[in-house]
Amino acid sequence: MKQTEQEQKHRKKLNEKDVTKQVLDWAAVRGESVRLFRMQTTGIPDGKGGFRFNSEKGAPDFIGVYLMAKIPVLFAFEIKSPTGRQSESQKKWQEKAEGFGIQYFIIKSWEDAESATTK
Repeated sequence: MKQTEQEQKHRKKLNEKDVTKQVLDWAAVRGESVRLFRMQTTGIPDGKGGFRFNSEKGAPDFIGVYLMAKIPVLFAFEIKSPTGRQSESQKKWQEKAEGFGIQYFIIKSWEDAESATTK
């Protein structure tokens, strides 16, 4: 389905937070077959006024499970804005994950999430 020019302009204005909300809403509707587990990828308050950072540098935003004919399939979602790009550490994490057979997807819209789970 072709997007109208107006839809394309609107999509480009979305930020990563907007896309994350779309994907979480999409997953809530798919609750019987999809479960997302949020990876804490940004600074975590340390209780002393500072932050400690995730030691798993480059980890995706979500690890998820899709039930296909009651068989769980593991995947990783890296959420990006429509113009966002992966960092080098994210690319390395993707390479390691795929080496273990984990499906890894760059998600820039809820439609990307839907498409990923049908692959």
